[in-house]
Amino acid sequence: MLTPRDESGFTLVEMLVTLTVLSVLVTAFSLVFQTTITRSATLTERAALESEGRATVDTLASELRQATCNGQVAPIVAANGTSVTFYTPDRKTPYHLREISYTLSGGVLSEKQVTSSDNDGPPWVIAAIGGAPSVTRVHNITNSPIFDFEDNNGVDLSPGGAAVTATNLPNVDSATVTLVLQPKASHNINPVFVQESVDVRQASC
Repeated sequence: MLTPRDESGFTLVEMLVTLTVLSVLVTAFSLVFQTTITRSATLTERAALESEGRATVDTLASELRQATCNGQVAPIVAANGTSVTFYTPDRKTPYHLREISYTLSGGVLSEKQVTSSDNDGPPWVIAAIGGAPSVTRVHNITNSPIFDFEDNNGVDLSPGGAAVTATNLPNVDSATVTLVLQPKASHNINPVFVQESVDVRQASC
């Protein structure tokens, strides 16, 4: 004798519960995946900022360490908490004189420079730096001021980021550059901190 087959299946309630659980699991997985991708991108950006910041500060320090006079003009032309302008030789033999300016504005550190057309010493033939193109060196800077200048007695010549007076420009003995760089999507990632102090050669003009 044939027995009827059991044709029972999932009830509507069971299907709804299953779909709800699956939906929650998919949503949770998507959130974890998205967070992982975002954090990975932030870490990559942080590494790029660290490399960019360190390279810029090292270059600036090397240039400032070799600062020299332009005839009767002191090596450092102007300085305050957000900018510094100075004369320094290039790496050629015989060398040309460069005027270099670093400026912080809107979280971006940019550089301008002009090079003398001659290499036979003072008086140097050098164009005005104001017309030089501006090149971005570091972005995402969150601190200001970034420059600090002291004389050989350790006296702060730019308190609170103020401009170094014309009288004190020849007395600048050391400069400290400090950059705090924050990735755009921080996601609790610590900012990048880059700092370097430079002994400025006080050339006799």
